[in-house]
Amino acid sequence: MAGTDTGVILIASGQVEPDLARTVQRMGGYRSVEIGLLGANGSRAQADVRLAAARVAASGAHRVLLIPLLTAAVDDRFEAALDEAVMELRAEHPDVEFIPVRSGILPDEHARLLAAALVRAEEGSAEGCTVGLSVLSAGQQAVVQRLCGCNEFISQMAALGFVPGSSVDVVQNYGTGPLIVSVRGGRLALGREEARKVRVRVAGQPAYCRRRFGRPWRRVMRRGRRHE
Repeated sequence: MAGTDTGVILIASGQVEPDLARTVQRMGGYRSVEIGLLGANGSRAQADVRLAAARVAASGAHRVLLIPLLTAAVDDRFEAALDEAVMELRAEHPDVEFIPVRSGILPDEHARLLAAALVRAEEGSAEGCTVGLSVLSAGQQAVVQRLCGCNEFISQMAALGFVPGSSVDVVQNYGTGPLIVSVRGGRLALGREEARKVRVRVAGQPAYCRRRFGRPWRRVMRRGRRHE
């Protein structure tokens, strides 16, 4: 885990889901994680990196790591703009150490990440567009497809009735905290992490779910056009 005085700025050249920053902060134990935009052509977008740096510095971080995302359009102009931004940030925040970090992801490694994502997508399609039980709302019914986790977890859940083909009714799900579900005629509470590992298909959902592929790709295309 990182020191409590370390912050991070994720450098992007387009729109990024805010959950990414929260996930990096949780996994790394950083004081603050912000997203800063640099234009794909090397121009800073609305001084976004400076605003991100100000927020990280205000959190009390004395050491800030700046790292481009894999989705950033990194070229010579981008790197030059990043170096220039780091110099300006050091002048604006002399008490904070700003350190540019290169991700070091090689093209072959990037390709392997993409290939793994495609395999997961194909598996999801074959399973009938399964989702984690944790995302279902109260009143929804689903059919268990598979369990994710170690053998001990799978055995424990199977003993409770969570086996492929079994029906599960969501009785309560407030979006945080445990879920209350009904399985085998009895009610029990499941932690969100446990529920996430129970992969289900919503009752009545077709074997092929168009939404899994069509809409997300269209969103990506729209975002790409927006930042060109």
